[in-house]
Amino acid sequence: MKETDLIKDMESAINEVVNGDAVEAKLVGVYPADVKNYVEKLKGIESDEMDINGWEWDFWMYYTIEDTKYVLSGSGYYGSLVFREDN
Repeated sequence: MKETDLIKDMESAINEVVNGDAVEAKLVGVYPADVKNYVEKLKGIESDEMDINGWEWDFWMYYTIEDTKYVLSGSGYYGSLVFREDN
C-alpha cells in the first residue's frame, strides 16, 4: 500500500471518531507525527501533556478538537496506534 493511501485511511478513520461514527480508530502504517499534522488541519490543538511508561514504550498524546478531548495511544514495542475520544 502506498504511503498516501495509508495517510488517507488514517484521515478517514480519525474523521469517523471525530464525527461520532466510530469509538476508536486503529491506525496502521502511520506515525504520531502524521496524526498531529492531520489534527492540526482539523484546527485541533495538541496538549503539552504526554504520558509515557517504562520499557514497553507506551505513550498517550492528547488533543482537543472543537472542545472535545481525544487521545492517541500507542506502543513503540508493539507498533500500535489508537485514536479515540478521551473520556
